[in-house]
Amino acid sequence: MTARPREEHLPEDSSVPPADRLIFQSLGIAVMLCWNELPFRVRDQILNQSNDMIGVAPVQGIRDRIVGLLSRYRKA
Repeated sequence: MTARPREEHLPEDSSVPPADRLIFQSLGIAVMLCWNELPFRVRDQILNQSNDMIGVAPVQGIRDRIVGLLSRYRKA
């Protein structure tokens, strides 16, 4: 059995209500499931926007982390 990397816990952004967090999470999963069907320009725009979201604390290296997540959970 291989060791899994330790999950990194990001600080919670208190400006986002818990119900909204669940909606954002669901939307993110839906986008992820449709990722390969999105035009390249739209995918690039989503990745670029992830670095510049007003009201949400920035996450260092978010674009690379998103690409890594997409790679790990790529729809077969």
